[in-house]
Amino acid sequence: MENIYHLLTDSLSPDSNLRIKAELNLKEAEKLPEYPIWLANILVSDQGEMGTRQSAGIQLKTWVNTYWSSGANKEVNLEPSQEVKQQVKQLIIQGLSSTDSKIRTTSAFVVARVAHYDWPEQWPDFLEGIVGFLTSGSTEVVVGSLQVLTEFSSNDLTEQRITAVVPVVFPQLFNVLSNPQIYSPQTRANAITVFGNMMEVLHIVKESDPNLESELVLPLCSDWIQSFLQILSGNPTNANELVLMLPVFKCLSSLIPKFPNLIKSQTLQIIQLSIQLLNKSQKVYTEEYIYTDSCELPNIDSDPSVAELSEIPKLESMLYTLFDILISVVYKKGENGQSILTANGELLDSLVWALIPYLQISKEQSDIWAEDPNKFVADEDDQTFNYSVRVAAQDVFMALESKFAIKTVESLSKSVPSYVQLADQAKQGGNPDWWTILEACLVSIGLFSQKLTETFKQNNGQGLPLDISSLFETIVLPLMAVHDAPYAQGRAFIFTSQFASILPSDLCNKCISETLQAAKNSQSTTVRISCLKSLHNFSRFLDNELVAPYQKDILESTFHLVEFNKSDVLILILEIWLSVIQINSKVTGDFEEMMTPKVMEIWVQFSTDPIISALVFDIIEELAKIEAIYSNLVVRVLPGLKQVMSTQVEDAVVIASAIDVLTSVVRGGPSPLPAGMVNEVLPTLVNYFGSDDHSILQNIQDCLKNLIYKDPHQFAQWSNASGQNGFEVVLNFIFSVLQPGRYESEALFAGDVIVIMMIQAGDAMTNYIPSILNSVVNRLQSASTETFCQSLLMVICHVLRFQMHDGLNFLAGMDVGGVNGLELVLRSWLEHHDSFSGYYAIKLSAYVLSKLFLLNDARLKSITVQGDLINPNPNRILTRSQTRAAGKQYTQIPAMTKILSLLIDDLNNNTLDNQQQTEFGSEKDLEDEWEDVDDEEGMFLSDMLDYGLGDFDENDLLDDELFKSDELYNLNMNEYLKEFFQSGIKQNLADFHQFAQGLNGGQQVIFTKVYKLR
Repeated sequence: MENIYHLLTDSLSPDSNLRIKAELNLKEAEKLPEYPIWLANILVSDQGEMGTRQSAGIQLKTWVNTYWSSGANKEVNLEPSQEVKQQVKQLIIQGLSSTDSKIRTTSAFVVARVAHYDWPEQWPDFLEGIVGFLTSGSTEVVVGSLQVLTEFSSNDLTEQRITAVVPVVFPQLFNVLSNPQIYSPQTRANAITVFGNMMEVLHIVKESDPNLESELVLPLCSDWIQSFLQILSGNPTNANELVLMLPVFKCLSSLIPKFPNLIKSQTLQIIQLSIQLLNKSQKVYTEEYIYTDSCELPNIDSDPSVAELSEIPKLESMLYTLFDILISVVYKKGENGQSILTANGELLDSLVWALIPYLQISKEQSDIWAEDPNKFVADEDDQTFNYSVRVAAQDVFMALESKFAIKTVESLSKSVPSYVQLADQAKQGGNPDWWTILEACLVSIGLFSQKLTETFKQNNGQGLPLDISSLFETIVLPLMAVHDAPYAQGRAFIFTSQFASILPSDLCNKCISETLQAAKNSQSTTVRISCLKSLHNFSRFLDNELVAPYQKDILESTFHLVEFNKSDVLILILEIWLSVIQINSKVTGDFEEMMTPKVMEIWVQFSTDPIISALVFDIIEELAKIEAIYSNLVVRVLPGLKQVMSTQVEDAVVIASAIDVLTSVVRGGPSPLPAGMVNEVLPTLVNYFGSDDHSILQNIQDCLKNLIYKDPHQFAQWSNASGQNGFEVVLNFIFSVLQPGRYESEALFAGDVIVIMMIQAGDAMTNYIPSILNSVVNRLQSASTETFCQSLLMVICHVLRFQMHDGLNFLAGMDVGGVNGLELVLRSWLEHHDSFSGYYAIKLSAYVLSKLFLLNDARLKSITVQGDLINPNPNRILTRSQTRAAGKQYTQIPAMTKILSLLIDDLNNNTLDNQQQTEFGSEKDLEDEWEDVDDEEGMFLSDMLDYGLGDFDENDLLDDELFKSDELYNLNMNEYLKEFFQSGIKQNLADFHQFAQGLNGGQQVIFTKVYKLR
């Protein structure tokens, strides 16, 4: 052991040779059976240098993670014997009573990691021993035990064991919390953290055991809530009290939605205490965060008790969790479904008053923004990911806006005048930061601009809970002239644009003119950028005829600001251009010579930035729609794109982006395209047909789709060196990317390209239909994603719509890996139909399915497909993990029944009420206290894609342009399906009655309703 001690000491040496040699020797020593025992002895020994003991602890942590369990071993046969493990356990437990906090913390971590592997089977008395330490009377042992429980409860306490653990642990934790005369604030805070961790695990159990809250949680936890309330009545500017408030708020933010019965009776008191804390904190927050950037609590250096804290608590940390709780409360209903905030006198007024100061710009923020204007744009964006107290307070106001906007504005109308007076007093008193509270007031009101403008228009200019005219007179217009407070001046410009649509015309014109002047002439970068945001709002919120007189000036002023050359600023400029160029094409045409090169210059510099690139694509497309400048646009854009695609062949992102620019030029262009356009573009695309980059291949397909749609004649006339025309070259490319074994994302739009070709080329494609079906069906066999399956199935839908019998015969004659082609197609089709996206695609699928049913084809009748999901435990609530582990099983039903099932669902989703009242268990009343959240907010990305929430813009081309002339596009599908079902029932078409018997109960009800509509 002495040798190991010296090696650990040498491993800390500044002599690199000595240090490296020691590390290598330690690496060899770790394979010795006694190694962990030596390390544990050194760690817990009172003898030796502290640095060496800490190094022993670090080495022991690493060794336990690596070798303690065979499941964690990186090498074979190095798991220690049970005898060695027992000695290590006995030693590291001693470290929990160390008087040195670092040794104690290290020991606690090692104990928790060993328990992770050994408890309960190989260390059955672990938890009992740790809980026993909590009653030992030794402060050091209690602190060390809590550190173990903190780590253990975060990672290793399972829902299977939690109900047996908490009745033993919670009383001891509460004893620690309730004895401030014995335990330090930090120790008591750790007890709260362990309590919160265990409550999280209990919530998992509650999902499958509805009685858990009433039978276990309420008896054990009610006293905790009372202690929490007492803690929250303290002083948040005192570090020792704040260190307790932080875990309390974190715990409450979880308990309020997850254990409503536990919190219900104290919710009002929690809100009141939260408001009091905001008011208590406001002076210190303003002085330490807004007026200066010290960001520290007062007297922090002179308080000796603060030294005992593991880290100095930050006031903003408390504010973040406090705001989270307030947001939860906003969505929580009180008695009779009324919000607690609006049902209790002046509570909302008090909250609004307390919130406004936290919207002020901090000194730290203003300093950062002054150095980096791009950061200013990013932080002040509505969708910013950069969190701050200012943003968190805005989130609370946004929650209020979503639930009771008008009442909140009424509260604002009471608070703002008082803050205006305070700002005036501060200004008269010489405070240079007098403007910050006024800027905060404008921010708070601006958050409600959309709701207020809607109310104004709905009520014909009456009934606003706020005097906008007075607001402009007393705050906004004066601030627009204040040049020594750029953030306030800039906010005034932004505020005017937020309410532009309801301002008197003379005031609106005045505001636009002054914004344009400031954008051109202001010496402040902040003001100029604020003017950009204001101009963007004007172009968004005002009708085109009101902005049209200023279109030229807006474009000119924004050209001067491109010099900032920062991504977020450029995004703002590009968004303005995209809005403004659509107002008057003649004015836009006059700027094309300046705009196109500048847009392309921005694209070259930021071609890998997805947001900037997308805006460039849209701007190019809008410019391409102006026929008078199209030829000039092509001349300016195409040569540069071809050069990029020929010289930067290794940069796949740039190539893919260049193809997107090209697509924008084509998509926005006329039909037919100018002569020679296909000859100019297609060879460049063909050069990348062999690429293995998924984005490049997708973008090529999108571009081809647009080229074929715009000018199929030029496409047919083009030929390569082998004499193949454009359609044949593209088909070979599509067949290549559709080969089984290739990634689906390589052929995401392949089906769309085929559909466009079949429609635009007409009879010229007839001879290729067998090859197309063969390629599509073979690829469909292994297709899995919804988007890709839909793309392939749409090809088959089109073939069957116009060549029903020939198409069915071909499919029925196919053999795909031992599966009949018709069966494969029908099973995939019926599985994915209800997840199709796109107006035309859904119509086409339903229409062709109805025609397939009416064929009365014996081959179709013999096919069975996947039916409804089978719940193996209908009387048991399963967690998500249990559901996944159990797997999914489905009934098997006739394909004809499945067709009827899908079509009746389609009809129901379009014509009948689809509101189902659901009965819940004993928790129903409490669950109903929470407002519904949109399903989208709880979806995973894959769910969003599968449900069409992530639809590609390319689908818009198919729906909105190509198929509007198709009679099916304009078919009233509701009436068509009603007729389909009514005729089928009446005449028993294709054994309608027989297959309808397989519909589920809800569908049978709809089925009957439809029949009665005759």
